[in-house]
Amino acid sequence: EEELSRVAVVIQRVMLGHRDRKSFLKKRRAAVVLQKHWRGHRERIQQRKVQQGFTRLVSTVRSRTLRSHYCRQRAAAITIQKQVRGFMV
Repeated sequence: EEELSRVAVVIQRVMLGHRDRKSFLKKRRAAVVLQKHWRGHRERIQQRKVQQGFTRLVSTVRSRTLRSHYCRQRAAAITIQKQVRGFMV
């Protein structure tokens, strides 16, 4: 009977160890999935911020270029108007 009890304890120990390892691995896989999703989410937010910053930069450069072009054209038009008015007097 003592041998049977010892064998039963060994079987229980093996089964509990197996169950605990299986539970631990399941929790670890779940944690890895959560971490993976969180990192992806965080990276997408960061990428969106970079893209918005780039868009803002391009918009600013384009605006300055157009303003510079407009100012040059306006100055040229004023110069032409001065010349024409000078001839008319």
